[in-house]
Amino acid sequence: MTRLILQVIKLADSAFVRVEHNWVAPDGFKNPIPGLVISKERYWDIRGIIPPNTIIKGKFQYVRSTNPLSGGLDNELITGSIDSLVLLYRSNRAENWRIIPYTRIGTPYTGYLIVDTLQDGEYTFGYWNWQQWIYNKPTLLVNDKIIIYPNPAKEECTVQYSFEKGQIVSIYNIMGTKIFEHKITDKQDKLTILLSQFRKGVYIIEIAEKQSINKTKLIVE
Repeated sequence: MTRLILQVIKLADSAFVRVEHNWVAPDGFKNPIPGLVISKERYWDIRGIIPPNTIIKGKFQYVRSTNPLSGGLDNELITGSIDSLVLLYRSNRAENWRIIPYTRIGTPYTGYLIVDTLQDGEYTFGYWNWQQWIYNKPTLLVNDKIIIYPNPAKEECTVQYSFEKGQIVSIYNIMGTKIFEHKITDKQDKLTILLSQFRKGVYIIEIAEKQSINKTKLIVE
């Protein structure tokens, strides 16, 4: 059972599509995306001959259930709100997984993530799980002394921490791209960061020392 529905919207010529539904974990991220966990339960491999100007929708079914009769496919991945479920894609194994646009229909327990134009490549599910990501990082020290205020923030935020000279403060977006870096030159307990150039979304603030990395989450509204 592929758990995938193909819907032909526009057919320019004869098309051939082969779908493999692999009930094993896909390769992980080459470059991890902070807070995003990849499915360990399954992925799809889609290959074929799809002529130009052909449009085929792909409806990928999620099943959040511990009942074997219902599939029990995604219950380990979906640990909270269904709104945190996303669709990941890569054209081949040399590429990193990335989030692609999709729409969702269904309930918190079963339904579909729908991509408007299916392409050759691999697809799987991802899930935003900040707690799992933070506490599973081997280099991470969870430090309650890191305080961000306001958080969520709009124009600026203040990082309250026992900064030491030489520490590096970095901010990463959800794709893992560093968008801010500041080197601490003197001992201090506060750092104000202007956010006017930041888009709305979730970010990770990282404070790097010689032997450890401390991280916390920032939301920009």
